[in-house]
Amino acid sequence: MATLSDIFPEGLETSSGDLQLIRLSETPSLVVLFTQTIELVDTHYVYYPNLMGEFQCNASSGRRCFLCDISIPLTHRAVLPA
Repeated sequence: MATLSDIFPEGLETSSGDLQLIRLSETPSLVVLFTQTIELVDTHYVYYPNLMGEFQCNASSGRRCFLCDISIPLTHRAVLPA
């Protein structure tokens, strides 16, 4: 697992204190972080009439990912534990 310091190396304490918008959907949402621990994952966003959402990439050493094979763009995400 990674920490927020790995994602924001300049340090959170040097922040100006201004709120930053984050888009979880089409409308802006305020997000309050409750932990310093995050996980870095690769995902694919799928947008089809019967299937919509973000799916974790299954590619690993010796293993292929179907979504990579059909050229669905890969994104890198930092996710919080649930």
